[in-house]
Amino acid sequence: MTWVGKPFPEIYRAAAELARIENPRDVLCVGDSVEHDIAGANRFGAFAALVRTGILAGLSDKEVAAEIGRHEALPDYVITYAPYSYLYSKVLFSPSSQTIPLFTHRVS
Repeated sequence: MTWVGKPFPEIYRAAAELARIENPRDVLCVGDSVEHDIAGANRFGAFAALVRTGILAGLSDKEVAAEIGRHEALPDYVITYAPYSYLYSKVLFSPSSQTIPLFTHRVS
């Protein structure tokens, strides 16, 4: 049986294939779920950006860190604030820059 959907890598491979992207490190996955979006990006081998304005908006930094530990899924970036229209127009189509201006910090 093959599971297709987040966090399983097959859905990421299918999306990359449709976009004609061969190297997972040329992909930046943006999402608000550590369990699904960040874990999926990690399993696929892509960069991952965790958005704190979605389902995690009400959690403290300590609670988000616990969520990351529970799912063993580490984001490369954490976006503390971003209008989705900005993300789609500026970030998702230029993942090779590896930067998200103004409102993001790189996890180290």
